[in-house]
Amino acid sequence: MTPEEKTTAIAVLDANIPSEQTPVDGLYVQVVSHTVTDNAVTYTLRLDQYLTPSGGTGYCRYISCPESGDPDLINVYADPFGPEPWASGWSAYRLSGR
Repeated sequence: MTPEEKTTAIAVLDANIPSEQTPVDGLYVQVVSHTVTDNAVTYTLRLDQYLTPSGGTGYCRYISCPESGDPDLINVYADPFGPEPWASGWSAYRLSGR
């Protein structure tokens, strides 16, 4: 992904799942497979809860989109928040079975 594509993807994430989350009754809103299309690019967004080996809980915002020119390569951005550490930043994976 180009730096511009990464900036656009993060802007789509911020517009749909704000980085500042306010819990309601101690819980965050969870989004599962929310899809947004922006300029002919389809993004999948999620807000997940995770548990760490030490028993802590955290949350992470994710956005994924296919690589331009290689739809089998999926780019993913993870933006964790909460009391426990979690992997953050950009990564990529290839779809299996294609």
